[in-house]
Amino acid sequence: MPRSIRERTVFVDSGAFLALLDADDSRHVEAAELLEKIERENYPTITTNFVVAEAHALILSNLGANVAREWLKNLSIPI
Repeated sequence: MPRSIRERTVFVDSGAFLALLDADDSRHVEAAELLEKIERENYPTITTNFVVAEAHALILSNLGANVAREWLKNLSIPI
């Protein structure tokens, strides 16, 4: 039986955003592989404005202003 869209939706938290951007993050490879699977299997993704704010702060602190700015400009996940 097909699963509903709600059951298939993936919530993306701030740690996942940072891990995807930071090649030195201990979970970078795992996050990249999971993202590839999510995209390949067309799982919808969602996050919240609070997660975006937290992720931006983490990215800014760990990777710098330019990376944080570009991440915000290119963010395409529904909030």
